[in-house]
Amino acid sequence: LALACELEHPVHLTLSRSGRARIAAIGARLAVADDRGATILTRALARIGPDGASALFDALSLPNAPARGAAATALMAMGVAGAHSAITQLASEETDPDVLRICAALAAG
Repeated sequence: LALACELEHPVHLTLSRSGRARIAAIGARLAVADDRGATILTRALARIGPDGASALFDALSLPNAPARGAAATALMAMGVAGAHSAITQLASEETDPDVLRICAALAAG
């Protein structure tokens, strides 16, 4: 995807940042991402490791429902300590029906 994009495309700009700047850039994009974009961005954060996991926990409180759902999925897939309790907490406060379904499926699995 990145290689096929224009040089000024947000994908290039995000991936060209280093370390924490990359995580912050991905987080900013995640705040406005659609379902597909949220999945791609949360997978990128998961691949980063512990610093990415921290950003995924932060994403659970974003106003963007696709970001919350994708972050919950990524955290559970990573098996990160505290993920299950964070998702249970998210489910207790969540109003979006899609995110609630994701949380229920993750908690049951």
